[in-house]
Amino acid sequence: MFTTLGSISLLFASATLLQPSNAFPSFTDSTVAYLTNCRTSDTLVFYSEVSIYSDVTQSFGGQGPDIYADTSLGATTTWENNEVTWSYAGGDPNQADTFAEFINANAQDPAIPTFSQVGCAQYTQGFPGGALAHTWICYKDNPRQLYTTSDHECSTVYYCRIAPSGTCNLPGSGKSPQCRTYWMFADKLSCCCEVGGAVEGSLR
Repeated sequence: MFTTLGSISLLFASATLLQPSNAFPSFTDSTVAYLTNCRTSDTLVFYSEVSIYSDVTQSFGGQGPDIYADTSLGATTTWENNEVTWSYAGGDPNQADTFAEFINANAQDPAIPTFSQVGCAQYTQGFPGGALAHTWICYKDNPRQLYTTSDHECSTVYYCRIAPSGTCNLPGSGKSPQCRTYWMFADKLSCCCEVGGAVEGSLR
């Protein structure tokens, strides 16, 4: 399934598009995104959240994320074998930034070691006239409490880091996508996403 941003097709689109949160600073090699399940402190209602930290070291001491997007209360996300797109307020007031992720169906199999790659993701930052997409690799996490506030707490399930090579191969999935970081500006697309040898992201 694909969604369209301007004149390009983006990998890992979803029917789920959540409400924007606050804008995010520039990405670095230290940026990390956690796929978490959360619970309210008073009513013990569960929901899900993607919590993003610009500095991974800030995620080890209980500090809250720099930005987040969450589901409505009582609506937890099925992370495995489910393409989900989350939205954040970005640099372009006319389009939201999006974080789209896909986790393998067997990611929670005990035979899959902790910290193994189990998925891919893509964060697309929009700006007037174009967009920049960052490819991420997602890993199975060692479940732990990520942070708490006065009214809720969130625990990790998976985490994603920016792919050093700009690509993400997804083993163990029939999708087998390979996605590269690209620029799109003034209808000029520098690179693309490939699925089963077919190029997605060509000009339309």
